[in-house]
Amino acid sequence: MEKNDILQKSLVIKNIIAVIKGHNPNCRKLLKRVGRHSDAFVYILSGSCAYHFDDGVTFTVQAGDVFYLPYQSVYTMYIYDANYKFIFCDFEFSDPSVKKAAVYTAENAEHMDGLFANLLNCYQIGSIASRAECMSVLYRIYSLLFKCTEQGAPANNQNDRISAAKRYIDEHYSEVSLSIASLAEQAGISEVYFRKLFHEKYHISPVKYLITARLSNAKKLMRYAFLSIEDCALQSGFSSAQYFCRAFKKELGISPGEYKKSIYEKR
Repeated sequence: MEKNDILQKSLVIKNIIAVIKGHNPNCRKLLKRVGRHSDAFVYILSGSCAYHFDDGVTFTVQAGDVFYLPYQSVYTMYIYDANYKFIFCDFEFSDPSVKKAAVYTAENAEHMDGLFANLLNCYQIGSIASRAECMSVLYRIYSLLFKCTEQGAPANNQNDRISAAKRYIDEHYSEVSLSIASLAEQAGISEVYFRKLFHEKYHISPVKYLITARLSNAKKLMRYAFLSIEDCALQSGFSSAQYFCRAFKKELGISPGEYKKSIYEKR
């Protein structure tokens, strides 16, 4: 069964179950875990430990790492020293798909350390307000994992580079300066070859994918009466209202003005 990466898309966190600071004293012993009861983010405070999963994936985590443990995962642990300490948050993603474990290393370890300390403190207070803050901090941690990936080692094959380029479009489509040429340059591939590889992987040209992402956002913005068509265009990454209108009509068969009018007629 294929396992999904939690950073392929932004997932919804449904519930926080527990936040605990712990210390596992079982040094130099092989420990088996079968069918983990929840998802978890584990922040390693000190020491190191090797995790081997049933699908053959192996990680060694150490101080400063954030480790994602999936719901119902099966794995063995081997703790290398007696000083293996951590803070973990058990929670639930609303997406029921099977996910894969992963390790992330933040560029600013002190910042991540502070976030997990804050998460633990908010959870221990236990008030309604602190639980809301707890969820906010957990989302902040989750969002930083995306940046850990962006700041990590460059993709080592063309398939990874194309996947990274698609993620970049998903997150930066609203930037007017974003272009296929700049994406190809980031990937270290010629623009012609980049277009070919992107189309082979996603069955759509990168230009079409970028324009579709921008149009999709513009359509959402056009639901707000106080935003002009030019506002919607510029906030979605189009360089001008004229270019936006041409692309919109080509894609939907009607002008942005006609589309906006149809929205309010349905209300």
